[in-house]
Amino acid sequence: MPDSPKPPEGQSKPGDLAPSPEGIPRRDFKGILERAVSEGVTPGAVLLAGSLTEPGRVLTLSVGNLGRTRERVPTTLDALYDLASLTKVASTTALCLRALSMGPPPGYSGAGPFGLDSKLSSHFPDSPPDLSGISLRDLLSHQSGLPAWKPLYLNPPDIPYPERAKAVRLSILRERPLFKPGEGTLYSDLGFMLLGFILEQAFQESLPSLYRALLQEPLGLGPSCFSPRLCTVRPKTLPDIAPTEDGLRVGGPLDSKEARVLGAVPLGECHDDNARYLLGAAGHAGLFSSVSDLYATMRLFSSALAGESPLITQDLMREFLAPKKANNGSSRPLGFDILPLRKGSLRGHLGYTGATLWWSTDLDRVLILLANRVHPSSREQRMPKLRAALVECAFPELT
Repeated sequence: MPDSPKPPEGQSKPGDLAPSPEGIPRRDFKGILERAVSEGVTPGAVLLAGSLTEPGRVLTLSVGNLGRTRERVPTTLDALYDLASLTKVASTTALCLRALSMGPPPGYSGAGPFGLDSKLSSHFPDSPPDLSGISLRDLLSHQSGLPAWKPLYLNPPDIPYPERAKAVRLSILRERPLFKPGEGTLYSDLGFMLLGFILEQAFQESLPSLYRALLQEPLGLGPSCFSPRLCTVRPKTLPDIAPTEDGLRVGGPLDSKEARVLGAVPLGECHDDNARYLLGAAGHAGLFSSVSDLYATMRLFSSALAGESPLITQDLMREFLAPKKANNGSSRPLGFDILPLRKGSLRGHLGYTGATLWWSTDLDRVLILLANRVHPSSREQRMPKLRAALVECAFPELT
């Protein structure tokens, strides 16, 4: 794979993003972001949009400040933002693609083959009968039947990481599935937490160490890392970090009766409380990253799809991107979310904090937005309109 140089700020070439037939200023990313900041949708944002095959044909922008009530300094292209659930693509899915392309890790001790169809019981013999048949494929496509979310951070505090991870894993394995594997599709943080535990068990390494060894070092990524205030595997020097929520906040989905009211999130700790309980590194959330590092990761996926990557096989990349249909007719790609548009669809993922990533495999074009709409409060709910406007700007041929 070729090097992934940082794209030039504020530049794009004519024709890279086509003008709108309706006369909408498709190129006016800056205007859209400045309006969102002035209206309080987010304190600031960093954006990258453009070609994955031609790094010079991209647009990058930074608008606004890192925060409002704290860190009131201008954001920059290098700033680290809490990715929240975008961690599922930028770390866990990428690590699964790398691991499965490599074959069984040295010293792998699973009861069965290491592959998409390997069962939970082969990785964790203590899996109960109603969960033991769940495969990696089921977990990646959110078709395991596991619940969407549980307050796993309520497990015992003040215990070291190995015991915390075991406590969380056993808590998940005690959950009763809502349907049999492959019967339906239900987005589940718990499923991706299990994927993180499977990767750690297979390689006998922590997620931060795996991220560094399998992604950061081979791709030459910058200072992306899991929750820098909590995780010991991090760069020696870090750029500015965007804050998340202040004051009293809900530790989980706003409509959840199980979520607790908690305090502010310290700078450099992830907003997701289940990930924070696991010392800021989990399969579903916890990664902090920049637009440049996300762009390099997406170039890895793009080169793999074209059959040009030594790190991920083309067949596996294709398999991950293809929607997996469940028995009830619902479908979802492996590891990625899908956004249907009028003339096509995008692959990518969103993050609760405001992070956004969408990729057109047909156009080989990407849109990356890093924002912290949860600062100072997660009750800010205007992010969907901002995301929709940016998608129209980035992919006018498809909208």
